[in-house]
Amino acid sequence: RNSTNGKEGIFDEYSNMTVIIDTIKPVLEHVIISSNNVKHSTLATIADNVTLQMFASERIDTPFVVLCNRSPKIDYISHSNFNASIIVASNDVQGECIFLIAFEDPAGNVATNVTTTTGAEGFIDGYSNKTVIIDTIAPLLD
Repeated sequence: RNSTNGKEGIFDEYSNMTVIIDTIKPVLEHVIISSNNVKHSTLATIADNVTLQMFASERIDTPFVVLCNRSPKIDYISHSNFNASIIVASNDVQGECIFLIAFEDPAGNVATNVTTTTGAEGFIDGYSNKTVIIDTIAPLLD
């Protein structure tokens, strides 16, 4: 047996393989939300993309994500990095774009669901991107 990062390695002399015993839950070290709005990355209107970037502590399976009350497109970036995105539509819920991320590692260790942003990389355009606000209603003048 040998141990690395809390994971036990057992060498199987018959198959000439090492079996890794993983009991550690993965975590999302960085979660960043932003939009491609031309004026501000924390605002989104019709046809803007809202993107949720996820960076895990270890290899994870494709996460289950709800973004702005919708099922987003999930892009694989690497074994521990995924992006989820939607294109804002006129019928999207106005206000804060809430999200839920559920995930696990390949060993089946289920992580704690994530519903908030984390990590120093959340600063885009000089603002802390803790949320994106959806506003698809044009202003009216009285």
